[in-house]
Order: sequence, then structure tokens, then C-alpha cells
Amino acid sequence: MTHETHTFKKGDRLLLDQIYHIYGLIPHDSIHQDDIADNTILNDNDCGETVLFLKNVKIVIDITVS
Repeated sequence: MTHETHTFKKGDRLLLDQIYHIYGLIPHDSIHQDDIADNTILNDNDCGETVLFLKNVKIVIDITVS
């Protein structure tokens, strides 16, 4: 059995690559992805590369193979 827990707090800003493997599980109204004109944390203006959490999110994944 595999168990994963991912916890994000309101106001956290992460690179999209850090959450890409679970991006589809996060409720859309809980995050805001950068606008094309926004700069990233690294100030490199790669549009859509960071995600800002608007709400607290906790994702628990249990995988059982039998």
C-alpha cells in the first residue's frame, strides 16, 4: 500500500513543476495560475509557471494493489 499526503496553505506559491503530478486533483477554485504578464518567483517571466494557493488544500492518496 502506498500512502501520500500533500498539504498546501493559503498563500503558498509553488513552481508548477513541484505539483504537476497532482495538479488535476486540486480544486480549481483553490488556486490561481500565473497570468502571461506575471513574473515568476525567479523573475524570469515564464508564463503560467507558478501556482498561488487561494485556499488551504490537503490531498490524501491511498493506493492498494491486490
